[in-house]
Amino acid sequence: MLWILITLYLTIIYLEVPSLVKNHMHKEIAVFGVLFIMGVYMTLAQLYEWPLPNPFGPWIHMLAKVGSSGLIHFN
Repeated sequence: MLWILITLYLTIIYLEVPSLVKNHMHKEIAVFGVLFIMGVYMTLAQLYEWPLPNPFGPWIHMLAKVGSSGLIHFN
């Protein structure tokens, strides 16, 4: 399974990055790199059952506190 993912990742890089470099799209390369690394981490975390942080966790706790105080009513 890991070899399939590595092949897929290398194919994506091979298809996307050369055109970005050729057109001098440095900001797009940076955004692509950040999103690509996040995607690789999330895929490997699912594969190896690593802990994934919940980005909405703090919001859920905050809304639960506000809801229990009577300011917001959830039906």
